[in-house]
Amino acid sequence: MESGSSPCDELIGRMCYWHGDNHHEPDPEAVEITVAREELLDTLAHAARRLPGDGWIAGQRVFYLVEAGRAHEALEVARDCAAPEPDLCELLRGLALHRLERFEDAERSYRLALEAMDSRDAEEWLSPALLLERTDESGLDRLDPEAHAAASRRLWALADPYYLVRGNDRWTEHMSRHAVGRIQRRAHNPHGLPWTSGLDELAIRYGQETSWTRYVPTRGSSMRPRVTGRHPPHSERYMPPDGVLTGVAGPPPGMVWGDPVERPRSAYAPSYAPELGTMHTVVARFRRGDSLLVVAPFWFEPRDTSAAVPGPHSPEEGNGRRRDVQAGLFLVPWAETTGEVRPPTRRVLSESGTLSLVVPLGSYIYSVEALDRRAGQGARFRGDLALGPHPDDIPDLSDFLIIATPDRTPESVDDVLDHALPSLALGGLQELAVAWEAYGLGMGETRIAYRVGVEPLDRSFFRRMGEFLRLVGRGGPLALEWSEPSPGRPGAHFRSVELDFRNLEPGIYELRLELSVDDWAPVIRRRRVQIVG
Repeated sequence: MESGSSPCDELIGRMCYWHGDNHHEPDPEAVEITVAREELLDTLAHAARRLPGDGWIAGQRVFYLVEAGRAHEALEVARDCAAPEPDLCELLRGLALHRLERFEDAERSYRLALEAMDSRDAEEWLSPALLLERTDESGLDRLDPEAHAAASRRLWALADPYYLVRGNDRWTEHMSRHAVGRIQRRAHNPHGLPWTSGLDELAIRYGQETSWTRYVPTRGSSMRPRVTGRHPPHSERYMPPDGVLTGVAGPPPGMVWGDPVERPRSAYAPSYAPELGTMHTVVARFRRGDSLLVVAPFWFEPRDTSAAVPGPHSPEEGNGRRRDVQAGLFLVPWAETTGEVRPPTRRVLSESGTLSLVVPLGSYIYSVEALDRRAGQGARFRGDLALGPHPDDIPDLSDFLIIATPDRTPESVDDVLDHALPSLALGGLQELAVAWEAYGLGMGETRIAYRVGVEPLDRSFFRRMGEFLRLVGRGGPLALEWSEPSPGRPGAHFRSVELDFRNLEPGIYELRLELSVDDWAPVIRRRRVQIVG
C-alpha cells in the first residue's frame, strides 16, 4: 500500500493498494526505531502523570506499548485510564486484551464500550459492510433492521477463525481495528496523510500495517517521496462465502470454504496461527434414529510441506520433533448462528485421524480444524450439512467412506473409522474399500440390489472423438453389482466392498453407489475422486 500514482489492485481514497506477496516477512526492526519508541513512551508516561485524565495520551501509550510487544503493560495503562469519554477506557482495555489473546475478555470490554458509545458510532463499528464482497453487501442492504442484525450476527459467528480457540478473535480484531483508527485519527502516521484519506478503510479491511519502506527520489527528480506500508503477512479471508448472510432456512447447498482467496476484500492473520496450511477431510453422515453421526477423517498438512507428517497417526515431524497439534470437529446448528455460538465439539491431540460426533438431526455448519500453535500454523475446512427425519420403511443410504483395506472384514462403521481416508485424491496403486450403511430395507421377500461403479469424468475431447469414430476403444465404467435378500430386521445395515484402483489411469472419476429395493426408486450416492500417479 502506498500513496502516489502507480498501478493498483484497488484505489481506496488517496491510497493505492495491491495484494502482492502475501507471505513477505518484515525485516527486523531497526535499533533506532526501538530507541525512538522507548523515548516517546517515556515522554507519554511523563505527560500522563501531569494530565492523568487525558484520553489522547492514554490511547497513544496503549498503542505504542502494544506495538512494542508490551501488551501486559498496555493493559495496566488501560486499567488506570480515567478519560472522560465514557467508552474510551473500555476500548483501550479491549485492544490490550485482544493483543494478549484473551479474546473472551476483549469481547466483554468491547461490548461495554459499544453500550457507552453514541448509537450511530456503535452501528458503524458493528457494520460488516466494508468487509463484504459486493454480492453480500447488496443482499444485506435489502434486509429489514431485524433481519439485518441477525445476518450480521451470523456473519461474525461464522467468521470466527477457529472454534478451537475460546472467544471470537475475528470480531475482536474488527473492534481493535476501529479502536486503533480512533487512536490514530488525531496522531501522525508514516504516510503523513489525514486518517480519513483511505487509511481508515484500509485498516478496517486489512489490519494495521506492520512494516514500511520509504522511497526518496534522487535530487532533481520530479517524483515525490513516498512510503509503502505492508499489512501482516499470511493474512487470509476468514469471512464466510457469498450468500451466507441472507440465508434464512439454511445455508446455501454445497457451501464450503477453507481455501485461500487470491484477492480477498478483507484479510486477517490470527496471532496464534498466522500461517494457513491445508485441511484434508471427507465428511460423511450416518443415521442414528433421531440423531446424526458425523464422521470426518482428516489430515492437517502444514504450509511448509517439508515439515509434513511422514505418515498417518504419526506425531513426529521429519526432524524428529514431536508436533503439538490440536484438532477438532465442530457442528454449529444453523438456527443458532444468529446468536452466541457454542458448537458441539469433539477434540483430539493429533494431526491426522478420524473425528466423529453425534448430534440431533438438523441443518449444520461443520468445521474441521487443526492448530499447531507452537509452529504458528493452522488449517480448517468448513461447509454445510443437513439430515432430516426419514421414514423407517423407505430405502435410504448413508454417505460412503473410502477406507484403506482393513486386516479383517469390518462389521460396523466403528470398525472402519481408523481406516477412513481424509482425501479423495487416491493413489492408482491402492487396493481400497468403500463402506456405507443402508436403511429401510424392509423384511420378508424384499430383494435388495447394490451397484458400485467408477466412471471417468475428464476424458479429453480427442479421446471422446476417437471413441465416437471407433479409432480407440471406449473405456466403459468399472462396475460391481450384486443382490441379496432382505436382512429381516429394521435399522442400519453396514456394508463394505473392496475396489481395485490399480488399473485406472490418472484422472477425475465419479464413484457411484446405488441401492435398489423392489419397486422403490433407486437411492444414489456419489463422490468425485481423483486418481493420481
